[in-house]
Amino acid sequence: METWFYGLVIAFFSIFFKVFGTNLQKLSHRNKDRSYFKNIHWVSGLLLIVSGSFIDMVALALAPQSMIASLGGVTLVVNVGIAKVLLGEVMRKIQYFTTLVIIIGTTITVIYAPRRESENDIYKIKKMYTSSTFVIYISLIGIMLLLIRTLNYFLKKSNTYPKLRSILIPISSGTIAAQNMFFGKTFGKLIIFSIENNTFELLTDYIIYLNILCLVFTIISHIKWINEALKEFNSTLVVPINKSVWIVISIMAGILVMGEGFAIEEDDSSDEPETDVGNKLAFIIGIIIIIFGLIFHSYFEKGTHKVLEESEVEEIEIKIEN
Repeated sequence: METWFYGLVIAFFSIFFKVFGTNLQKLSHRNKDRSYFKNIHWVSGLLLIVSGSFIDMVALALAPQSMIASLGGVTLVVNVGIAKVLLGEVMRKIQYFTTLVIIIGTTITVIYAPRRESENDIYKIKKMYTSSTFVIYISLIGIMLLLIRTLNYFLKKSNTYPKLRSILIPISSGTIAAQNMFFGKTFGKLIIFSIENNTFELLTDYIIYLNILCLVFTIISHIKWINEALKEFNSTLVVPINKSVWIVISIMAGILVMGEGFAIEEDDSSDEPETDVGNKLAFIIGIIIIIFGLIFHSYFEKGTHKVLEESEVEEIEIKIEN
């Protein structure tokens, strides 16, 4: 069995942890009298999200980032069930169809996703961090986040364009989540390099500490921004937008910055280029299907959800605490 398969299986556990944690934090926002750290739902959600991030590192150490990112659509499928049970949020019938579309797109992308990875080499990772491709990539991401967060700040301050903010905040959280995956991937590679070579060289190199700093920053920022979105808007709207952005940026980073590629047979047959092109085309089609599924799922989102009675909320709390 290929190592990427184990990476995919582990990634599914990460998805469940993160989605369940996100919905627990959404549930905690209904109790506005308690501070976050005094609310068992919010703290439990935080622990699940952080745990999911660490599980992600293991999955990313075994499979290409672009392959793991293509599973992002599965998040919506899991979110449908958990949001309905925990939050009482409901969907229109058409949204069950869009969920099926996302599953089909995810299946296609996993089958045709890149298999070839860069080596677990500290020197190559350091070279990547100083490459012009990475500098351009991280600069564009930084500028994008700065503009989005600044615009959101002024819109919130003036209490205008709430619909625009419902899009901007999930975009920012999805973008920073993609960076969390990127730095989680490189962190996993650095750890594997140390284990494989039985060396402590990593402890004396600045790259590991820079990586940890970026990892912590992206985790904290993502948790903060996704909570900001969930506090004001429905999770069946926030999650699809967040995941669409996360999928696209994560795949771009994996292929363009990390150099992940589509494996082809190493022979001299004349049909090699067609096989490679076919894989790329199928992978891109799968991603497009996922994104369209997510977009239409958000479009048909009711904008309202079933309001639970106080007794129902208490019943849910008792079940979770037990």
